[in-house]
Amino acid sequence: MDGCNYTGQCCFYHKIRDAESLLWQSQMRSYCLGPLYRRCERRRFFLETGDCAPPHITPSGEVPEIFFSLK
Repeated sequence: MDGCNYTGQCCFYHKIRDAESLLWQSQMRSYCLGPLYRRCERRRFFLETGDCAPPHITPSGEVPEIFFSLK
């Protein structure tokens, strides 16, 4: 098991996939669908704990919740 089902369970993917922000689109392309997939912090959290990563952890690390309001 590789620890990531971004189309089914990842709240980051579901929250950000329709965002218009170039920041979030670039994170999706790099970490969820691209070359940095193996370095995704959300994936690492799942592999280490067996639990889904909390919303404040993004693929590149922790980001304050206010940034999720960027559209």
